[in-house]
Amino acid sequence: MELGIETKNDQNFCKACGHELNMDVQNQIYNFCPFCSAPLNLVAFNFVKEKEKSIKFQAVEEIIHLTKQKEMLEVLKTYLDKISNE
Repeated sequence: MELGIETKNDQNFCKACGHELNMDVQNQIYNFCPFCSAPLNLVAFNFVKEKEKSIKFQAVEEIIHLTKQKEMLEVLKTYLDKISNE
């Protein structure tokens, strides 16, 4: 993924997809390309990376939680088997 805006002949283009960015409003900051959603500056790029880290962290937490649930179910099954055999 390429980051940024490319300027040619006073026109601005997204480096990722090549679409022209209509930046008529003076001093307006574009964070993401409206066509491909690529980050156009470091603020947007860092936002995307932090979001990706957060999603990965949540997935790891969920896997840990499910693993613990499975372990607890196995312990419970062992106890139930033991009780039913008595």
